[in-house]
Amino acid sequence: MNTIKISIIIPVYNKIRYVKPLLNMVKEQSFHDFECILIDDGSTDGSGQVCDMFTKEDRRFSVFHIPNCGVSHARNIGLNKSVGEYITFIDADDEITKDYLQNLYECMIQSSADIVIGGHVDIWDDRDEIIPAINPYKTGVYYLSDILPEFANVQRNFGTYGWCWSKLLSKELIGESRFTEGLILAEDFDFYLKVYSKVNLIYFDLQPNYLYRQGADNCSVVKDDDAIDYLAQLRVNLRYCSFLKDVGGWSGVNKEIVEKLLSNYVYFTMFYGTLDDFDRKFDELYKICQMEKIILKPSGYMQKLLFWMLEKKWRFQAKGLMNVYKSVKKLVKYNHCINGIVKNWIMFK
Repeated sequence: MNTIKISIIIPVYNKIRYVKPLLNMVKEQSFHDFECILIDDGSTDGSGQVCDMFTKEDRRFSVFHIPNCGVSHARNIGLNKSVGEYITFIDADDEITKDYLQNLYECMIQSSADIVIGGHVDIWDDRDEIIPAINPYKTGVYYLSDILPEFANVQRNFGTYGWCWSKLLSKELIGESRFTEGLILAEDFDFYLKVYSKVNLIYFDLQPNYLYRQGADNCSVVKDDDAIDYLAQLRVNLRYCSFLKDVGGWSGVNKEIVEKLLSNYVYFTMFYGTLDDFDRKFDELYKICQMEKIILKPSGYMQKLLFWMLEKKWRFQAKGLMNVYKSVKKLVKYNHCINGIVKNWIMFK
């Protein structure tokens, strides 16, 4: 008889500073019927050896050492290896309280919900302050259909539906759904969009048993526009659109928010990135916009111009416009740098 109620999946990549304290927190859980699946995603800082140590000390821990392929691939391996009735994800640089698993499990059993979304607090490395997260709903069970009209607004303002951690859901509900490998931003929201279409009841819990670490050492934060694959993000939001249409939520604020997201990602795909790849992305954008019937809603002059060229399929002209823009931007930056040098020279002359 299977006594494993919860499978914990933790991808680990170069988290030597955090992984041992976290695994001790897992080991000391008040809820005992769990397995902890560690996926060492090609760590080079000794994190893998820490994982090995815990597997030797506690049979509930197992580790799989793989070449670095990203967090989505690592989580998929965890899902494939898991045997628990329920699944929860934890990030290797976060923390949990002693009752993290117990609380999630009790919420699930008592509510008979399809998914439990737990509470959390934000923590930082360089400060002692702990900030409770703002929750959009009071503790309790909700029908997805009842909260659906606010879905996009809640996701935009709180990110509630998208974070991977502090959730509990059955392996049966997940089924064959998996993370999209190669996606390095919004991969968690993309995954849950595949699950929410099968959800009827959601239990929201306010107990702050998950401590989410903010700060520069959190590799999930992407700040550089050039590092973001906006075409991939457009596809995520097309899935978002399809989900809302499938569950009857494609109206009102939901439609307004997601249509704007689609427009923005079409624009960002053309505006950011290299000119070397512009032709391919432009042609793909044109096909996507035609196939998905995306209604482009510009909010500025540059957006209006690029959207007009995209609708006309004027790739050469759009690329020329971006070439001129980037050249002028470099020139302005160069002149600003020269002016700064001259001012400093005059000041210290």
